[in-house]
Amino acid sequence: EETHPKPKYQNRDSFPKRKKYSGTYRSNTRKYPRNDSTERKDFLPKKEYVKVFKYPEGTQIDVNSADTIELKKIPGIGSGIAGSIVRYRERLGGFYTLSQLEEVKHVTPELLKWFKLEKDSIRKLEINKASLDKLRAHPYLTFYQAKVIMEHRRKKGQIKSLSQLALYEEFTEKDLERLSAYISFN
Repeated sequence: EETHPKPKYQNRDSFPKRKKYSGTYRSNTRKYPRNDSTERKDFLPKKEYVKVFKYPEGTQIDVNSADTIELKKIPGIGSGIAGSIVRYRERLGGFYTLSQLEEVKHVTPELLKWFKLEKDSIRKLEINKASLDKLRAHPYLTFYQAKVIMEHRRKKGQIKSLSQLALYEEFTEKDLERLSAYISFN
């Protein structure tokens, strides 16, 4: 028969007492006095944050030059939507109408009142020099449309107008209309 050693503590009362935990780990382990200049004293409740840091009603910003920080000051736009707008604008080459903003996920027609188009700063896509990857990166061109452009350039030379692309079934009239502001034939 095996004999098991007796447990060290026979009943609950004989366990050693634990030190009572108070506060946070950081406050219990602090060895150096806190410098007053490092304490955060600018904390505002959420209601005051909206009043202080968001744009007032009636403010309009230029959608082609605004960065994410400026976009986040619009009520209803957070980091995610602001980043999406900037990334889409970069892929597109700039907005030429405000209705294009609705192509960005989560941008509603109610948000359009906060935007304006001041600068005509659209970056054109050089259709006769752009690589397949560069053509595919544009939101208004599909892979198949980019392939058609590459094949046309290879077989028939440079493209001189969008009417040449209208002959291909991959391009609809709507596609060519949307692309007209972004294509350069240099």
